[in-house]
Amino acid sequence: MRMRSLYFSCILAALTLSASSCKKKDGEEEAAAVDSGAAASAGQSEGKVAHIILDGDLVIVPGMKLRSEQTLKMTAGNFVTASSAGSSQGTMMIIDTEVRDIEFVSLREQLLTLEEKQSNIVMDTGQPQKVEATVKSTLLGQRLSAIQQKDGTWWYGLMAGDADPRQTEELQDMGEAELLAVFTYPEEPVTIGMEWEVGADALPSLLGSSFKPNVARVYFRMNGVKTHEGQRCAELGIRVEAAGEYRIGEDQLPVKMVVDMKGTLLHSLNTFQDLMISLKGVMTLEHSPAGGTSIRSDGNIEFVRVNKIGS
Repeated sequence: MRMRSLYFSCILAALTLSASSCKKKDGEEEAAAVDSGAAASAGQSEGKVAHIILDGDLVIVPGMKLRSEQTLKMTAGNFVTASSAGSSQGTMMIIDTEVRDIEFVSLREQLLTLEEKQSNIVMDTGQPQKVEATVKSTLLGQRLSAIQQKDGTWWYGLMAGDADPRQTEELQDMGEAELLAVFTYPEEPVTIGMEWEVGADALPSLLGSSFKPNVARVYFRMNGVKTHEGQRCAELGIRVEAAGEYRIGEDQLPVKMVVDMKGTLLHSLNTFQDLMISLKGVMTLEHSPAGGTSIRSDGNIEFVRVNKIGS
């Protein structure tokens, strides 16, 4: 099972149990929508900021440690299923979490442990008993090695023992996501109020490598400079809009997805690491197999990732 799609696998599993038991805006408007008001307040609080360089080489010191904590929540979610046997509907809640402890051997080599990686879903169909499902990573607690190859791709493997087929797929997914895990920043210096956008290459770090976007844009706005965890950071407004398809589970089930989120990203000007990203928005999922049970769900989502650099 592709663990990058944990919460979608949970949705399908839970909805299967449930079934058996019963505008886009114009480009200019989109870019402006990433909270232009924050730019003014940031500029006032930090004073005038000249040209800022965002695109620099990652500052990695051998032995440096980083803890990455990531959470995705769907609240106030709704779902509808339909089949020849009838239909059902209800509410849902999803909590998807991942925690990694990383030690840098060098710029191109890491040692890491997955402390937590799982997705939980609770669905209420109005029946006496709620439907619950949990999917966990097959690599929990394992010590992993990550090495960047000459072609830029990343290889992940177990430090001890041989990976089974499910672990192998998960390790491959981690490598694919790592390749595109850093957002694209302008090579030229930026100033407060500057806006830019990037395409689908920025999405795997947010939505998982199993997502294949048909339409995808990520909009940025330079809002100001602030101090976070002792580091001088660029505060960026960010909006993510995407539509495409996920391939989920061992059977690679196709699920259509549309997502629209906006929020804030803090990018270190000392180490050029992304230290925090917080997004809120809406997500819609749809699975309509021929002759089977169709599923549609939508709800508010919140995504937070925090990277804490240690010694």
